[in-house]
Amino acid sequence: MEEIHEEVHDRMNKIQTQQDKLAKRTEETHNLAQETVKKVDKLTEEVSNISKKTWELEQQIEKNKQDIQQKSEEQEEQKENNNSLLERFTELEKETLTRLQSIQQEVNQKLEENKKELQQAKEEEKQVQKQLEKAESELETLERQQEFEEELEEKEAEIAQIEQQELEKK
Repeated sequence: MEEIHEEVHDRMNKIQTQQDKLAKRTEETHNLAQETVKKVDKLTEEVSNISKKTWELEQQIEKNKQDIQQKSEEQEEQKENNNSLLERFTELEKETLTRLQSIQQEVNQKLEENKKELQQAKEEEKQVQKQLEKAESELETLERQQEFEEELEEKEAEIAQIEQQELEKK
């Protein structure tokens, strides 16, 4: 009986350890998700800054175009510079968009992986909880059985004592 009781406690300890590990994994996954959100926020801010810079550069190009119209002798040189700047900005914008799309795909992939890991951790936690409940139920059953056996031994001792007293009377 003691061995069963110890085995049940060992099982409960093992289940508790598994539950602690799952809780740690869940926390790690949650922390990773928070870090990912922070990175996405930072990238969003970078995109906003790039857009602002692009807008500012577009404004500068427009000003340059007005200056070109006013200054006919510098017109050709200024036009070439503006076209060059525009091409560089366009390339930069394309590279930035490509980079952002790649980062967005990576973030989405990581988010999906985190969601799957979190779901898996929740399912494992449910299984551990069921095992824990089953072990607790088994322990209660064993404790009730032990109490019943102790009561039975007490009753048998009482019956033996009564029989002994009756034998002594005869």
